[in-house]
Amino acid sequence: MTSALFAQAANALIPPRDEFGLPGPLWLFHILLPFTFVLHVIFMNFALGGALVLPSIWAVGRRRDRRDLVDVAMTGMGFLPIAVSFTITTGVAVLLFVQVVYGHFFYTANILLGWQWLSLLAYLCVAFYLIYASQKLMRAGRAAPALVALVVVAASLLMVAHIFSNNAVLSIRPNLWRAMHDGGSKHARDPMWTPRYLHSIVGSVSVTGLWLAVLGRCSHTLHEAARRAAVVTGLWIALIATVFQVAVGLWFFVSLDSSLQRSLLTFSFSDPRSMLWALAAVGGIVVIAVLWQSVQTPDRPRSVWLPVGLLGFVLVGMSAGREAVRIHALAQIPNALYQPSDVRLQSTPLAMFLIALVLGLGVVAMLLRWMFPRFEPSHAHSKTAP
Repeated sequence: MTSALFAQAANALIPPRDEFGLPGPLWLFHILLPFTFVLHVIFMNFALGGALVLPSIWAVGRRRDRRDLVDVAMTGMGFLPIAVSFTITTGVAVLLFVQVVYGHFFYTANILLGWQWLSLLAYLCVAFYLIYASQKLMRAGRAAPALVALVVVAASLLMVAHIFSNNAVLSIRPNLWRAMHDGGSKHARDPMWTPRYLHSIVGSVSVTGLWLAVLGRCSHTLHEAARRAAVVTGLWIALIATVFQVAVGLWFFVSLDSSLQRSLLTFSFSDPRSMLWALAAVGGIVVIAVLWQSVQTPDRPRSVWLPVGLLGFVLVGMSAGREAVRIHALAQIPNALYQPSDVRLQSTPLAMFLIALVLGLGVVAMLLRWMFPRFEPSHAHSKTAP
């Protein structure tokens, strides 16, 4: 289908933009959307990746009689419901900005998904409460029912990721709407769908590995052997997952339309999103090298904090690239996107939101500090030991 025919077919299905316009500058929403998305994925990745990784660590620890691995898994499971809560809380801002800027695409995608979208709450509730149930079963040593509960938790969160991947693809592919409406498929049939879904899953495992490494570095509830096991295991998980993530990311890039590929590879100072994405792509390779060095010297603090900082930058760049792809895909449809002339400034609500955002970030930082209280380095104890 030529771009002209695509635009004509898509325009016939796309609802008009909101006549009330935008309540703030367009550039501000284009900054706040990827920024809040990064905050969201930090916790979302641990919620999803933790549901996949922690049961495996627990099972291996029990099978090999590794008490340190069992303690790491149990401590990580204690943080999992907190991560799910933070995932939902930080996701509210992301959904808010998506609805403001891309609401006429976002809502249509939700309607087409129908019961899939409405089932999100059910999947989240099942996962959230079964996490607590599995913790009790794990502490009681009831391995079989605990693993069954953990499998259901992982499956529920994978379904949540499945639904959001559907929504993300449908939101930028109006040419798929007719097929979805006619019931020809349960998910968006697009070449990017599979690599995009795998990209989110493998990436969550990589980030979870670094969460475990930070847990080992900062937690004072774990004994010496468990702290070191958390760091070493987490770094290895992050390294292996990041290698796979680079391969899946390349597949994801190849699956995009040639025009979308050019939008990411055409560097322009007028659109720093593509430049951030390119730097993040290079950063992903650098992260692998840094993680390989870190697993050789896991006891050094920078072996944890350096890959954490680099991966944080990669998340920022990938979020920017995600926004660049969405904007370029929708820009091919005439009059589909808001323009600066559509702004109807509402300064008071906007100011209240920005104040609430700053205060909210402060609260999140304080809660994270409570989650990972500082402890004296292990070598300080060894010096005073007889």
